[in-house]
Amino acid sequence: MARITVFRENQQLRGKALAANTVASFLVAQGKSSLPDLSETWVMNAELLTFLNRPRALDHWCDLGRLLPRGGGYVLTRHGLDTVLNREANEARGASGKRNAFNVSPELVRLARLFILTGRTQEPSGIEVLSMTLDVDIPEGDWTP
Repeated sequence: MARITVFRENQQLRGKALAANTVASFLVAQGKSSLPDLSETWVMNAELLTFLNRPRALDHWCDLGRLLPRGGGYVLTRHGLDTVLNREANEARGASGKRNAFNVSPELVRLARLFILTGRTQEPSGIEVLSMTLDVDIPEGDWTP
């Protein structure tokens, strides 16, 4: 069992910041540092994901078939994992076939994960930062910034 502290800004995220935070929250919830290492079988801690993401955002991912509630947490579906990987590769497409506006670069995801794990940003924003400490049961989890 590992004890970790995670951080989020006390504001509603939008656009690419929201997308990067969502993807990074899955990395932290699975104890991974790389998107290709994400699993569609790992049950991610609901308390952690709900702290890092608005419940409405998680509900949206569930409504779209990207997340499923399982065992007191959430699992990524194959569709959800594909969405995450395609967004980072800038290949996710909307219904019209155009590139998705919520595609994010690997650097944005890296910075979002770094913020979740340290509470530090490259530039001070003046926005209140909230934290939560919890125990996670992920053997060999990687929470190094």
